[in-house]
Amino acid sequence: MAACDAEDPYFESFFHLRLADRVVFWNEKDPDDRASLIAGLSVPGIQPP
Repeated sequence: MAACDAEDPYFESFFHLRLADRVVFWNEKDPDDRASLIAGLSVPGIQPP
């Protein structure tokens, strides 16, 4: 896994939802973007009330 690029924390991902098959896929477009994807998901967000 590549290190997250602080200058350009960019990633693309695909979310596939097949209701009839009860299947969900979430994949990064480029494995080199995985570190940025994980970093983006790890940032604390707004806490629910």
